[in-house]
Amino acid sequence: VAVKEVTIVNRSVERAEKLKERVLRYSRSDNDGKDDDNDDVGCGTHEVKYSKSLKDVNVVSLSDDESVRVAVTYADVIVTATNSSTPLFRGEWVSSGCHLVSVGSYTSLMAELDERIVNRCRVIVDTEEAWEVGDLKHLKVDLNRKEEGGNCCNAVGLLGDVLSGRVPFRGHDAGGSSDTGGARSLDCTLFKSVGTAIQDVVTASEVVKRAKELGLGTEVDM
Repeated sequence: VAVKEVTIVNRSVERAEKLKERVLRYSRSDNDGKDDDNDDVGCGTHEVKYSKSLKDVNVVSLSDDESVRVAVTYADVIVTATNSSTPLFRGEWVSSGCHLVSVGSYTSLMAELDERIVNRCRVIVDTEEAWEVGDLKHLKVDLNRKEEGGNCCNAVGLLGDVLSGRVPFRGHDAGGSSDTGGARSLDCTLFKSVGTAIQDVVTASEVVKRAKELGLGTEVDM
């Protein structure tokens, strides 16, 4: 997938500008036509390539409601990574077909997304604990219905079960969101991650592997 435009929204424009510089530096690191170590990040048997199709990175202050609305409305993918206790934007701003990734909230008192957008999504989580976070805890009712043999509305299940085929997943519905009292229109998708120990271990292992390949760091006997 070629990412051509990115918008960074932050409470601090200064921090957002610094991140913008890093993103652009990576995306343009091979302008001389040669390979650059910054272009690839090793991930086991895969290599993640920074997109050379990226044309622009925009910066928006979270306090600028209109600019946030425009960014959210035109986004194909939205990633939230904050420790906010209140939703970052209004769910009705999100366009049909959008995929959301929420990785910031991890307790019942934290919430990056409002119920309106969550209720429009087919939701996949990384662990069962994710259903307890502020963004998703209202979906526990749907999840319980599914476990009791009823129709599950939008709580799909665990990412591992989806990838292994144990739980079917067909993406989002066509069409817009529904504000009626009838069946919900699930026109978006959401992956909610609260993190697991195994993710930390695998990430650390890959960092060490990459550092050794680049001759970085110091080995310490423990």
